[in-house]
Amino acid sequence: MTPLAWTQEAYMSVERSRHACGTLLVPAYDGDDRKIIVAAGGESHWSAATKTVEFLLVSNGDAHFSKMWETGPDLPYPLINAASTTMADQKALFVIGGSNIQDHSQDTSVVLKLQCSGQEDLQCSWKKMDHELKIPTTRGVALILPSMPMASSGYLDSRDCEEGN
Repeated sequence: MTPLAWTQEAYMSVERSRHACGTLLVPAYDGDDRKIIVAAGGESHWSAATKTVEFLLVSNGDAHFSKMWETGPDLPYPLINAASTTMADQKALFVIGGSNIQDHSQDTSVVLKLQCSGQEDLQCSWKKMDHELKIPTTRGVALILPSMPMASSGYLDSRDCEEGN
């Protein structure tokens, strides 16, 4: 058995830390889904907050990565320390809370949703969800749980992440 080892695949065009990250599945022209690794916001190596987003494509779910990060749609504002998660079907990425640097480093309760469409010409966009966290949160952890009754929680329910909510 071959031991597992880390290998360097691709450099981001913007060095970043304190960013949100996650994965999405988007339809491919051959009918399979392509996995996209997303890095959103964070601080650059100059300690400047950024709203830039980068994608790294994974070939049809296997371990063969593209060798370059590609530019994705900017976040609505520079954001650091946000949590992120995907729905079980991985068709949308949610970026939750964090510190909105444009608004004087205020912690935010905003939930942003990234969705992509298109097969050869990938079109991705951010949408601010109507539902927000009850308490502005930074440096949090986000998980999508199945719908279940919860007594007076400050958490999002998976129903809050569906269209129209």
